[in-house]
Amino acid sequence: MEIKKIDNAVSLIIMAGVFILAFLVIRPIVIAILFGFLFAYILHPVYLKLKKLTKNPSLTAGIIVILLIGLIAVPLFYFTPTIIKQTFEIYRQLQELNIGKTLNNIFPTLIDTSMIYTINMNFLNIISQAVNSFMNQFSDILTFLPTLLLQLFIGFFTIFFAIRDFDKFNNFLKRVSPFDKKTEKKLGLEFRNITNSIVFGQVLIGVIQGLCMGLGLLLLGFDNFLTLTVISIILGIIPVIGPVVLWLPLSLFLIVQGNITSGIILALYGGLFVSTIDNFLRPYLLSRSSNLPIYVSLIGTLGGLLFMGIIGLIIGPLILAYALIILEIYSQKKQSYINKKENNVL
Repeated sequence: MEIKKIDNAVSLIIMAGVFILAFLVIRPIVIAILFGFLFAYILHPVYLKLKKLTKNPSLTAGIIVILLIGLIAVPLFYFTPTIIKQTFEIYRQLQELNIGKTLNNIFPTLIDTSMIYTINMNFLNIISQAVNSFMNQFSDILTFLPTLLLQLFIGFFTIFFAIRDFDKFNNFLKRVSPFDKKTEKKLGLEFRNITNSIVFGQVLIGVIQGLCMGLGLLLLGFDNFLTLTVISIILGIIPVIGPVVLWLPLSLFLIVQGNITSGIILALYGGLFVSTIDNFLRPYLLSRSSNLPIYVSLIGTLGGLLFMGIIGLIIGPLILAYALIILEIYSQKKQSYINKKENNVL
């Protein structure tokens, strides 16, 4: 009996050691792997339709990966220098902007000289930090370019096999799942609903809002519309905040500067179209709504952004949502066990 206990203990230690070593091996690339599986999930319906034409799983997965590489690499290579240039130009223009004086012109009786100075200093500090954070994303890309290329390779590698062998991965997860069939089915449904809600209802709609905002800025003649579009996309993805944080100040700025017509047009375009487009898109993109609380989505998005950068806008809320789903399932199972125990006692 003692020998059996020792054997079991040794087996557990060996298994724990193997899993710890496995985690250490994939830890540097775990984000790339997660992103690969996420894109595989998103693109799987496209894969199924395309496979009907090609009749070849590997060829179909390869075509999707090549198209995805082109869709990401071409705009990144073409627009990055322009975005960096426009970012510096926007920063220079904001430094020259006397926001305190502008507010004093709008509210002449509410703001004194000392308050104008304080507002200007705080405004410049905020802008400086925002621009530094924005530029750090690009400097990190250049500094860690070899690592980034490796991460991209692993991400696309994961997408290829995950999308091609989607059913195999799904069956494997079912085999290793510690949950019973009923709980497993409920957990899978919750995962799909939450993932669809965040990816399509939050990220995709935010991207569409940002692109629409950029189109409006282009038509109104903004020179730095490309950088403003990127900022608008980021703001659109963040719950509660949205593109209003961009188009409202820009509208007021245009009006104060004397471009009243352009300011009013931008305000109407932003308020009546950009900020409300999600109400029209959401029913088409989501077959059913998710019960994910808005504060969880907001915390996950902002926390992910601070922790992982731009990628965290997607990964952050997903991780937080999945953790809450697992906790909820565990809580229900525990309560069910307690209820059964109490009924047996009675």
